[in-house]
Amino acid sequence: MLAKYSVEFTISFRRHQVTHHYRTDDPVALEEFIVELLENGCRVQNVLHEGIPLPQHEADKILKTAATLLAAKRLQLSLGIDEAATRHRFGLPG
Repeated sequence: MLAKYSVEFTISFRRHQVTHHYRTDDPVALEEFIVELLENGCRVQNVLHEGIPLPQHEADKILKTAATLLAAKRLQLSLGIDEAATRHRFGLPG
């Protein structure tokens, strides 16, 4: 059975690149995985829903959410604050 969401990403090495796929039925798990991809500098090739690439504006919305979560995570780590303080001070979800 086809997973509801899928992301195609590329990991770059010194002399070659390897493309992988991550599949899940949970949109929150997809966003959390994309946060990890962004954090590690992997290239996100495509975001798919039921095997069909999402329109760019929908894929961008998912990427923006993941980038916001990553920014909140980095602020918490760098400033030594919790999720509530991140939400209060910067308006970012924790």
